[in-house]
Amino acid sequence: MKLLYVRIWRSRTASDKANGRTMINARPLRDVVEDMNLLRDVRDCGNCSYLSTDGDDGPFRTIETPEIDPESAFDVDLAASPEQAEEWAELNDWLKDHDRAGIQEAILLSAEAHLASVLCAAPHWIEGACAEAKNDFREALSGGFYDELVRIGSEYRRMLLSEPIAFPLPGLPGASGESGVFKAEVLQALELLLRRRPFFDPLLVPLKVSFLVVPPKQGKDLDNVALTLLPLLHEVLQPNLESWLMRRARRSHEGLSEVEGASRGQQSMSDRSVVAYEVIELKRGAGDPPEGHLCLALGSGSEFGSIWVRVADYVERFMRDL
Repeated sequence: MKLLYVRIWRSRTASDKANGRTMINARPLRDVVEDMNLLRDVRDCGNCSYLSTDGDDGPFRTIETPEIDPESAFDVDLAASPEQAEEWAELNDWLKDHDRAGIQEAILLSAEAHLASVLCAAPHWIEGACAEAKNDFREALSGGFYDELVRIGSEYRRMLLSEPIAFPLPGLPGASGESGVFKAEVLQALELLLRRRPFFDPLLVPLKVSFLVVPPKQGKDLDNVALTLLPLLHEVLQPNLESWLMRRARRSHEGLSEVEGASRGQQSMSDRSVVAYEVIELKRGAGDPPEGHLCLALGSGSEFGSIWVRVADYVERFMRDL
Protein backbone atom coordinates (compact mmCIF):
# COMPACT_ATOMS: atom_id res chain seq x y z
CA MET A 1 0.00 0.00 0.00
CA LYS A 2 1.63 3.22 -1.22
CA LEU A 3 -1.30 5.66 -0.97
CA LEU A 4 -3.66 5.82 1.99
CA TYR A 5 -6.74 7.99 2.55
CA VAL A 6 -8.89 7.92 5.67
CA ARG A 7 -11.95 10.04 6.44
CA ILE A 8 -14.01 10.18 9.62
CA TRP A 9 -17.77 10.44 9.10
CA ARG A 10 -19.52 12.07 12.02
CA SER A 11 -22.15 10.10 13.94
CA ARG A 12 -25.51 11.85 13.69
CA THR A 13 -27.58 9.57 15.92
CA ALA A 14 -27.03 7.49 19.03
CA SER A 15 -27.44 4.29 16.99
CA ASP A 16 -24.69 5.39 14.62
CA LYS A 17 -22.30 5.82 17.54
CA ALA A 18 -23.27 2.45 19.01
CA ASN A 19 -23.01 0.46 15.79
CA GLY A 20 -20.21 2.23 13.92
CA ARG A 21 -18.90 0.91 10.63
CA THR A 22 -15.84 0.91 8.45
CA MET A 23 -15.81 1.06 4.66
CA ILE A 24 -12.73 0.15 2.60
CA ASN A 25 -12.11 0.95 -1.06
CA ALA A 26 -8.94 -0.22 -2.82
CA ARG A 27 -7.60 0.59 -6.31
CA PRO A 28 -4.56 -0.63 -8.27
CA LEU A 29 -1.75 1.91 -8.14
CA ARG A 30 -1.29 1.67 -11.91
CA ASP A 31 -4.83 3.06 -12.41
CA VAL A 32 -4.13 5.97 -10.09
CA VAL A 33 -0.93 6.84 -11.94
CA GLU A 34 -2.59 6.61 -15.37
CA ASP A 35 -5.42 8.90 -14.25
CA MET A 36 -2.87 11.47 -13.09
CA ASN A 37 -0.91 11.14 -16.34
CA LEU A 38 -4.07 11.68 -18.37
CA LEU A 39 -5.08 14.72 -16.39
CA ARG A 40 -1.59 16.15 -16.83
CA ASP A 41 -1.69 15.54 -20.59
CA VAL A 42 -5.12 17.17 -20.92
CA ARG A 43 -3.86 20.20 -19.06
CA ASP A 44 -0.58 20.39 -21.00
CA CYS A 45 -2.26 20.13 -24.40
CA GLY A 46 -4.11 23.37 -23.71
CA ASN A 47 -7.59 21.97 -23.12
CA CYS A 48 -7.89 23.93 -19.91
CA SER A 49 -11.46 25.14 -20.33
CA TYR A 50 -12.63 21.94 -18.70
CA LEU A 51 -10.10 22.16 -15.88
CA SER A 52 -11.69 25.15 -14.18
CA THR A 53 -10.58 26.04 -10.66
CA ASP A 54 -13.90 27.03 -9.19
CA GLY A 55 -17.50 26.04 -9.35
CA ASP A 56 -16.74 22.30 -9.32
CA ASP A 57 -15.31 19.61 -7.08
CA GLY A 58 -12.21 18.86 -9.14
CA PRO A 59 -8.71 18.37 -7.69
CA PHE A 60 -7.65 21.92 -8.63
CA ARG A 61 -10.67 23.71 -7.14
CA THR A 62 -9.99 27.00 -5.41
CA ILE A 63 -12.11 29.88 -4.16
CA GLU A 64 -11.41 33.59 -3.97
CA THR A 65 -10.03 34.83 -0.68
CA PRO A 66 -12.82 36.91 0.86
CA GLU A 67 -12.30 40.60 1.43
CA ILE A 68 -12.21 41.57 5.09
CA ASP A 69 -13.59 44.82 6.48
CA PRO A 70 -11.39 45.79 9.46
CA GLU A 71 -14.19 47.90 10.91
CA SER A 72 -16.77 46.29 13.17
CA ALA A 73 -20.18 45.85 11.57
CA PHE A 74 -22.05 47.14 14.63
CA ASP A 75 -20.98 50.17 16.68
CA VAL A 76 -21.71 49.12 20.26
CA ASP A 77 -21.56 52.77 21.39
CA LEU A 78 -24.78 53.35 19.46
CA ALA A 79 -26.66 50.50 21.14
CA ALA A 80 -29.97 51.41 22.79
CA SER A 81 -29.38 49.27 25.88
CA PRO A 82 -26.66 47.26 27.64
CA GLU A 83 -28.32 44.07 26.40
CA GLN A 84 -28.19 45.26 22.80
CA ALA A 85 -24.57 46.36 23.23
CA GLU A 86 -23.69 42.88 24.49
CA GLU A 87 -25.51 41.25 21.59
CA TRP A 88 -23.83 43.53 19.05
CA ALA A 89 -20.40 42.85 20.55
CA GLU A 90 -21.04 39.12 20.33
CA LEU A 91 -22.24 39.47 16.75
CA ASN A 92 -19.10 41.44 15.84
CA ASP A 93 -16.96 38.64 17.26
CA TRP A 94 -18.97 36.05 15.33
CA LEU A 95 -18.56 37.95 12.06
CA LYS A 96 -14.80 38.22 12.61
CA ASP A 97 -14.60 34.46 13.17
CA HIS A 98 -16.74 33.92 10.06
CA ASP A 99 -14.35 36.06 7.98
CA ARG A 100 -11.30 34.31 9.40
CA ALA A 101 -12.85 30.92 8.62
CA GLY A 102 -13.45 32.03 5.02
CA ILE A 103 -9.79 33.04 4.66
CA GLN A 104 -8.62 29.75 6.15
CA GLU A 105 -10.84 27.74 3.80
CA ALA A 106 -9.54 29.64 0.75
CA ILE A 107 -5.91 29.14 1.80
CA LEU A 108 -6.41 25.41 2.48
CA LEU A 109 -8.16 24.82 -0.86
CA SER A 110 -5.36 26.63 -2.70
CA ALA A 111 -2.71 24.61 -0.87
CA GLU A 112 -4.45 21.34 -1.73
CA ALA A 113 -4.80 22.35 -5.37
CA HIS A 114 -1.06 23.05 -5.58
CA LEU A 115 -0.24 19.66 -4.08
CA ALA A 116 -2.58 17.93 -6.54
CA SER A 117 -1.07 19.84 -9.45
CA VAL A 118 2.51 18.87 -8.67
CA LEU A 119 1.58 15.26 -7.88
CA CYS A 120 -0.25 14.95 -11.21
CA ALA A 121 2.76 16.44 -12.99
CA ALA A 122 5.07 13.68 -11.71
CA PRO A 123 3.13 10.64 -10.44
CA HIS A 124 6.11 8.42 -11.28
CA TRP A 125 7.64 9.58 -7.98
CA ILE A 126 4.98 7.63 -6.07
CA GLU A 127 6.57 4.49 -4.64
CA GLY A 128 5.60 1.49 -6.76
CA ALA A 129 4.87 3.50 -9.91
CA CYS A 130 6.80 2.72 -13.08
CA ALA A 131 9.69 5.03 -13.82
CA GLU A 132 8.82 7.62 -16.43
CA ALA A 133 12.14 7.58 -18.24
CA LYS A 134 13.23 4.30 -19.87
CA ASN A 135 16.65 3.37 -21.23
CA ASP A 136 15.28 3.25 -24.78
CA PHE A 137 13.82 6.72 -24.19
CA ARG A 138 17.33 7.91 -23.33
CA GLU A 139 18.61 6.66 -26.69
CA ALA A 140 15.77 8.36 -28.57
CA LEU A 141 16.67 11.80 -27.23
CA SER A 142 19.75 13.82 -28.06
CA GLY A 143 21.28 17.13 -27.25
CA GLY A 144 20.89 16.75 -23.52
CA PHE A 145 17.08 16.57 -23.67
CA TYR A 146 16.97 13.38 -21.63
CA ASP A 147 19.10 14.87 -18.87
CA GLU A 148 16.86 17.94 -18.85
CA LEU A 149 13.75 15.77 -18.44
CA VAL A 150 15.40 13.97 -15.52
CA ARG A 151 16.28 17.33 -13.96
CA ILE A 152 12.68 18.56 -14.32
CA GLY A 153 11.39 15.33 -12.77
CA SER A 154 13.77 15.75 -9.83
CA GLU A 155 12.55 19.32 -9.40
CA TYR A 156 8.97 18.08 -9.04
CA ARG A 157 10.10 15.74 -6.26
CA ARG A 158 11.91 18.59 -4.52
CA MET A 159 8.73 20.69 -4.72
CA LEU A 160 6.69 17.90 -3.13
CA LEU A 161 9.10 17.77 -0.19
CA SER A 162 9.51 21.48 0.49
CA GLU A 163 7.59 24.69 1.08
CA PRO A 164 5.21 26.05 -0.01
CA ILE A 165 3.75 22.68 -1.10
CA ALA A 166 4.63 20.86 2.13
CA PHE A 167 6.23 21.67 5.46
CA PRO A 168 9.25 19.48 6.35
CA LEU A 169 9.06 17.55 9.62
CA PRO A 170 11.81 15.56 11.38
CA GLY A 171 12.73 12.27 9.74
CA LEU A 172 10.98 9.13 10.94
CA PRO A 173 12.60 7.32 13.88
CA GLY A 174 14.67 4.29 13.01
CA ALA A 175 14.17 2.46 16.31
CA SER A 176 11.42 2.30 18.94
CA GLY A 177 13.60 3.99 21.54
CA GLU A 178 13.75 7.13 19.40
CA SER A 179 9.99 7.76 19.37
CA GLY A 180 10.04 10.14 22.35
CA VAL A 181 12.67 12.38 20.78
CA PHE A 182 10.83 12.21 17.46
CA LYS A 183 7.54 13.38 18.98
CA ALA A 184 9.25 16.26 20.80
CA GLU A 185 10.93 17.38 17.57
CA VAL A 186 7.64 17.15 15.65
CA LEU A 187 5.90 19.32 18.27
CA GLN A 188 8.62 21.95 17.89
CA ALA A 189 8.28 21.84 14.08
CA LEU A 190 4.48 22.19 14.25
CA GLU A 191 4.75 25.14 16.63
CA LEU A 192 7.13 26.76 14.13
CA LEU A 193 4.60 26.08 11.36
CA LEU A 194 1.87 27.83 13.36
CA ARG A 195 4.11 30.83 14.02
CA ARG A 196 4.78 31.11 10.29
CA ARG A 197 1.06 30.82 9.54
CA PRO A 198 -0.65 32.90 12.25
CA PHE A 199 -3.88 33.02 10.21
CA PHE A 200 -4.52 29.43 11.42
CA ASP A 201 -4.50 30.49 15.08
CA PRO A 202 -7.15 29.65 16.04
CA LEU A 203 -8.18 27.05 13.49
CA LEU A 204 -11.86 27.54 12.66
CA VAL A 205 -12.48 25.10 9.78
CA PRO A 206 -12.28 21.31 9.38
CA LEU A 207 -8.84 20.17 8.27
CA LYS A 208 -7.42 17.50 5.99
CA VAL A 209 -3.71 16.74 6.31
CA SER A 210 -1.43 14.98 3.85
CA PHE A 211 1.79 13.29 4.95
CA LEU A 212 4.38 12.88 2.22
CA VAL A 213 6.76 10.14 3.26
CA VAL A 214 10.09 8.99 1.90
CA PRO A 215 10.48 5.99 4.19
CA PRO A 216 13.64 5.07 6.08
CA LYS A 217 15.77 2.33 4.59
CA GLN A 218 14.08 -0.25 6.82
CA GLY A 219 10.61 0.90 5.68
CA LYS A 220 7.64 2.24 7.65
CA ASP A 221 3.94 1.39 7.85
CA LEU A 222 1.92 4.30 6.44
CA ASP A 223 -0.97 4.04 8.89
CA ASN A 224 1.37 4.14 11.88
CA VAL A 225 2.82 7.41 10.57
CA ALA A 226 -0.60 9.06 10.70
CA LEU A 227 -1.59 7.58 14.06
CA THR A 228 1.60 8.96 15.59
CA LEU A 229 1.29 12.46 14.13
CA LEU A 230 -2.45 13.22 14.36
CA PRO A 231 -2.55 13.68 18.18
CA LEU A 232 0.45 16.02 17.94
CA LEU A 233 -1.29 18.09 15.25
CA HIS A 234 -4.38 18.48 17.39
CA GLU A 235 -2.30 19.45 20.42
CA VAL A 236 -0.61 22.30 18.55
CA LEU A 237 -3.48 23.57 16.37
CA GLN A 238 -6.04 23.49 19.23
CA PRO A 239 -9.09 23.86 16.97
CA ASN A 240 -12.05 25.90 18.14
CA LEU A 241 -14.87 25.14 15.69
CA GLU A 242 -17.78 24.81 18.09
CA SER A 243 -17.50 28.22 19.70
CA TRP A 244 -18.27 30.26 16.60
CA LEU A 245 -20.34 27.84 14.53
CA MET A 246 -23.01 27.39 17.19
CA ARG A 247 -22.79 30.63 19.15
CA ARG A 248 -25.55 32.46 17.27
CA ALA A 249 -27.81 29.42 16.96
CA ARG A 250 -27.59 28.71 20.67
CA ARG A 251 -28.44 32.30 21.56
CA SER A 252 -31.34 32.53 19.08
CA HIS A 253 -32.85 29.10 19.71
CA GLU A 254 -31.98 28.37 23.29
CA GLY A 255 -33.55 25.15 24.56
CA LEU A 256 -34.25 23.57 21.14
CA SER A 257 -33.17 19.94 21.06
CA GLU A 258 -31.92 20.05 17.46
CA VAL A 259 -29.61 22.94 18.27
CA GLU A 260 -28.31 21.14 21.33
CA GLY A 261 -27.68 18.06 19.22
CA ALA A 262 -25.90 20.11 16.59
CA SER A 263 -23.86 21.73 19.34
CA ARG A 264 -22.77 18.32 20.59
CA GLY A 265 -21.85 17.37 17.04
CA GLN A 266 -19.78 20.50 16.63
CA GLN A 267 -18.07 19.84 19.96
CA SER A 268 -17.21 16.39 18.61
CA MET A 269 -15.80 18.12 15.53
CA SER A 270 -13.60 20.25 17.77
CA ASP A 271 -12.40 17.12 19.54
CA ARG A 272 -11.18 15.74 16.20
CA SER A 273 -10.89 18.62 13.79
CA VAL A 274 -8.69 16.64 11.38
CA VAL A 275 -11.55 14.92 9.58
CA ALA A 276 -9.40 13.28 6.90
CA TYR A 277 -5.80 12.41 6.20
CA GLU A 278 -3.70 11.12 3.32
CA VAL A 279 -0.35 9.38 3.38
CA ILE A 280 1.65 9.43 0.15
CA GLU A 281 4.78 7.29 -0.05
CA LEU A 282 7.42 8.62 -2.43
CA LYS A 283 10.43 6.82 -3.83
CA ARG A 284 13.79 7.06 -2.13
CA GLY A 285 16.51 8.90 -4.00
CA ALA A 286 20.25 8.35 -4.09
CA GLY A 287 20.91 11.37 -1.86
CA ASP A 288 18.21 10.73 0.75
CA PRO A 289 19.31 10.41 4.40
CA PRO A 290 18.86 7.02 6.13
CA GLU A 291 15.81 8.33 8.06
CA GLY A 292 14.12 9.45 4.83
CA HIS A 293 11.83 12.48 4.65
CA LEU A 294 8.54 13.39 6.29
CA CYS A 295 6.52 16.41 5.17
CA LEU A 296 3.11 17.81 6.07
CA ALA A 297 0.66 19.45 3.67
CA LEU A 298 -2.56 21.08 4.88
CA GLY A 299 -5.85 20.85 3.00
CA SER A 300 -9.55 21.49 3.40
CA GLY A 301 -11.62 19.06 5.45
CA SER A 302 -14.69 20.31 3.57
CA GLU A 303 -13.56 18.46 0.43
CA PHE A 304 -14.55 14.82 0.10
CA GLY A 305 -12.26 12.16 -1.33
CA SER A 306 -8.53 11.80 -1.73
CA ILE A 307 -6.58 13.64 -4.39
CA TRP A 308 -6.41 10.49 -6.52
CA VAL A 309 -10.14 9.73 -6.23
CA ARG A 310 -11.03 13.28 -7.22
CA VAL A 311 -8.59 13.02 -10.14
CA ALA A 312 -10.27 9.78 -11.24
CA ASP A 313 -13.75 11.32 -11.00
CA TYR A 314 -12.61 14.33 -13.00
CA VAL A 315 -11.02 12.19 -15.71
CA GLU A 316 -14.17 10.08 -15.97
CA ARG A 317 -16.34 13.17 -16.44
CA PHE A 318 -13.90 14.57 -19.00
CA MET A 319 -13.91 11.35 -21.05
CA ARG A 320 -17.71 11.13 -20.87
CA ASP A 321 -18.10 14.70 -22.13
CA LEU A 322 -15.75 14.35 -25.10
